[in-house]
Amino acid sequence: MTSSARHIPGEQFAIRSRKELFHALNEKATKAGAWLTSIPGARDVSLECLPAATLPSELEALGYRLTAEPDGQRMLPTTITEKFWRTSSGALVPLTADSTRPVSHVVHHAGLVTVERYSFRLP
Repeated sequence: MTSSARHIPGEQFAIRSRKELFHALNEKATKAGAWLTSIPGARDVSLECLPAATLPSELEALGYRLTAEPDGQRMLPTTITEKFWRTSSGALVPLTADSTRPVSHVVHHAGLVTVERYSFRLP
């Protein structure tokens, strides 16, 4: 049985090294509230982050050459926050933006957010 895949000496070590680097970068991204959306071990990496994120500049400071890609969207579990106050009967009433009533209940909902996308290459 033959295979169309070519064996490149040392390539398995390069892939293992990239997987380890990807894991470290993914941990850094996760802590920063960002997402690496590539396959571990792949040379080309895709990054998604919120617009105010500092991770892209941190990665550039580490020597990675980031290329901006078109913005995208991501569903997050707590994008929408609703605040309520409780009436004397116990009913929950949504607070208005200028309300001074105390918040008695907070509800979070999933929603779409705009994310910035970048790509870069691993060594």
